[in-house]
Amino acid sequence: MTESSRLSQELVTAIGRVAVESAALEASLRFLLDDLAPVHDYAWFLYEGQPTDWLINACLAVLRTRRMYDKRTEWPDDVEETLRRAKTLSERRNQIVHGQWMFEDPDDPWAKVVPRPWGGKHTDDSMLCVRSRRFSEWVPERWTARVVDRLAEELAQTNDAVAAARLAHQDSTLGRPRDDAETKNDGVF
Repeated sequence: MTESSRLSQELVTAIGRVAVESAALEASLRFLLDDLAPVHDYAWFLYEGQPTDWLINACLAVLRTRRMYDKRTEWPDDVEETLRRAKTLSERRNQIVHGQWMFEDPDDPWAKVVPRPWGGKHTDDSMLCVRSRRFSEWVPERWTARVVDRLAEELAQTNDAVAAARLAHQDSTLGRPRDDAETKNDGVF
């Protein structure tokens, strides 16, 4: 029997929830980027399939540029903080979704277990998760189903914050007349 087949149903469900919530966050990031950089109706395909890191970095770059040049639009103060939080959560998501899950062997001298991301003490229901990356050290992290579920909840909250930032951006730009630079490509592919 493999170790992955011995995972608790609670942990497997929490891992699935992380995957679902992160997919929703990625969709919200694509929509936000499309609103921040309205190039053309068909430009959305440039964002499809891009990794979360790319979407976040693109949103941050466009946001910083628009803040410098677009003085008519009001920007929520916490948008950049929300995007940085999304980046941190995305890294944790990658650990959870792409990592190898295993039971801890207390006699393994090579197991340099790092503490859980949210702290807390070791419990019997914790497992180790290792993300294999090229040219990086093999470092297991200790997780429980409750902590993985907490990550899913934080992803959902961050998704809500990204969606709120998008709505705030839309509200601040609705009703103002579009200038020539915004309309020159209308209807042109």
